[in-house]
Amino acid sequence: MAGDWIKMRTDLANDPAVIGIAAACDLDEDAVVGKLHRLWSWADCHSTDGFLAVTQVSRKCHASVTQVFVDRHVRCDGFARAMSDMGWLNITDDGIVSFPKWNTHCSVSAKVRAQSRDRQQRKRSKPVTQVSRSDRDDSVTREEKRREEKSSKVDVDHKLSMDDDAQAEVRRVCNAITKRTGPATEPRDREFVAKLGLLVVTHKLSENDVIDAAEGVRIAKEKAARGERKPVDTAFAYLTTCIQENADGPSKLNALLASVTVPEWLKPKAKPP
Repeated sequence: MAGDWIKMRTDLANDPAVIGIAAACDLDEDAVVGKLHRLWSWADCHSTDGFLAVTQVSRKCHASVTQVFVDRHVRCDGFARAMSDMGWLNITDDGIVSFPKWNTHCSVSAKVRAQSRDRQQRKRSKPVTQVSRSDRDDSVTREEKRREEKSSKVDVDHKLSMDDDAQAEVRRVCNAITKRTGPATEPRDREFVAKLGLLVVTHKLSENDVIDAAEGVRIAKEKAARGERKPVDTAFAYLTTCIQENADGPSKLNALLASVTVPEWLKPKAKPP
């Protein structure tokens, strides 16, 4: 379960997609919002990656959830198809359903981002306190000192000269990733994982987002092994896709990866002949 709440906008009833679903199903918009809440809440409890499956008690048979179930669950024929027409539900030729953009809206990291945005909005809404010039100068001086202390420990722009504690943190993040994805055997995969560890420790990427994406790879591989979803071709290619959704697209992630070079202390040591 990703949590005991889900994201829903306050103006959802006025969304054109909701209006379209209402027209297709001969419902009013308030009824559609209620049914969406019922469906998304159920999916939040039973999916971690947007794919849904039902497993028999004997665990000898696995069946994916279909649009027939969706219609029955919300008590409205044609509701799943109407959602699909609006781009809010994926339906295969066999009628199997999945939820698009799950990591963007419903995953653990998505909820963390939503809560962070709420905190920032509340912070901005507070009245601004006037600060004297002397206090402001002292504040700037303290901030510069903290920045200097931080850069002495983790210097991204100068070949990542890190102390032992920072290096240990990078290795911890890398191990947490490969624990979920499986070992990185190819040189480019090892470099990719190493760069992710560096970007997390230097606060260029969120650790929650990266580990959440790696957990998504682990779950996808397990479901593929049980026949509940298509096989994952390459674990690290799938990991890249998951992280891109949280990093606002491929271009930003590629730029971050290109901005760092793996230092010697993080490269695997050559085995003696």
